[in-house]
Amino acid sequence: MSLVKRHPNRFAGIATVPLQDPSRAAKVLEYAIVNLKMSGVTIASNVVGKYYDSKDFDPFWKKAEELDVMMIMHPEWVAGSDKMGGYGLRTVCGNPADTTLSVGYMIYSGVFDRFPKLEARATPRRRLFPYHLGRFDRGLNSGSGAGPSRIAASQPPSKYLKNLYFDNLVYRVETVEYLKRMVGTGTRHGRNRLSLRPWRLDGSGKIQQMNCTDAERDAMLHGNARNLLRIPADQQA
Repeated sequence: MSLVKRHPNRFAGIATVPLQDPSRAAKVLEYAIVNLKMSGVTIASNVVGKYYDSKDFDPFWKKAEELDVMMIMHPEWVAGSDKMGGYGLRTVCGNPADTTLSVGYMIYSGVFDRFPKLEARATPRRRLFPYHLGRFDRGLNSGSGAGPSRIAASQPPSKYLKNLYFDNLVYRVETVEYLKRMVGTGTRHGRNRLSLRPWRLDGSGKIQQMNCTDAERDAMLHGNARNLLRIPADQQA
C-alpha cells in the first residue's frame, strides 16, 4: 500500500479475501476497504470447485454490496482443466468457460436478486457471458437438469448486465463494438460498463477506432476505471 500512497493516480490497492469462510471474508473485506482504503477485491471464479449458487456466500455479498465494492473475478480451479493441458487450451477455452459458468451460477441462483447493487468485473477474454446472452435467456425457461422451476432469477439473464463490468481485452475492434452495444452506456452510477485494459493488444488503439462519441471514448479510456477504482478527478494522471 505504500506504493499506492506515493502514487495514488497510478496505482490502486485490490484486496484478496478468504472466501472459504464467507463470514470471515466479509470482515477482511471491510477492514481492507475501510481501514486500508483499498479500491476493490479480487475473487476466484469458484472456491476450490465450489461455485457461488450457495447462500453460504451471502454474508460476503451483503458486505460487498454495503461497501459498494467492485469485485474482479479471475478464473481459478478451472473445471475440466485436466483435459486442456495441450496447446495452451486452458487459457483459450478453460478460463472463459469457467468465469461464464460462475456468472451463470450467480445469476440463475438469484445472487443479483438478493443483492441488486452488487457489481462484478471480468475481462471479455475470460468471460463469454455477453456473447452467449440468447442461450442464457432461453435457459431461464427451458433449463435442463435441475429444470427452470429451480432457477431463482426473477429476470432473463441479459437483464443482469447492469451488475457486470467488462474491459476491452479482446482481439478485434468488432468484438469491442458488439460489447459496447450490448452493455450500453447508461447506468445507475452514470457510467458505462466498458473500460480500457491498456497493457496488451493495443487497448487504447482499439477504443480510438470505435464508432462512439467523445464522451464515451473518454469514459472507456480513463473515466470508468477512475470511477471504479475511486480515484478522484483531481488525481487523474
